[in-house]
Amino acid sequence: MKKIIDFFVAAYTLFLPQRFGEKRLEAGITALNILLIPNGMTLFFCIAPFINYFVRIDEPIIYTICYAIIPGLIIGFLSIKYLENNYSDKYEYITTKYSKIPKVAMVFMVIFHYFISLFLFFFCLRFLSFFLKP
Repeated sequence: MKKIIDFFVAAYTLFLPQRFGEKRLEAGITALNILLIPNGMTLFFCIAPFINYFVRIDEPIIYTICYAIIPGLIIGFLSIKYLENNYSDKYEYITTKYSKIPKVAMVFMVIFHYFISLFLFFFCLRFLSFFLKP
């Protein structure tokens, strides 16, 4: 799992222009975190109907807050803390280990991850609507 996260941090960092230097790592971590929030919420949306089976919430406002806003904030906070703690000083490690991968592959991976993340987010958002009865 760590190698996958390393690869995504490298992909989001190394596709930026080299003139930014070590600022590329900060920008890559921020961009990756922006997409990790929908990825984490997608997993939560798939689990939410099972939680709603035991804890029945019928009010749409409370349902949205409990199943979308609060988990999004928690996932966002945890992911940014994890990425900053583990990767903020590893710019040289990332550039030396992943610099052999072509830049085109990195850009393709970033674009592919972006579209897949958004597709899965909105697809799994439908699971919540099945269990909310007006």
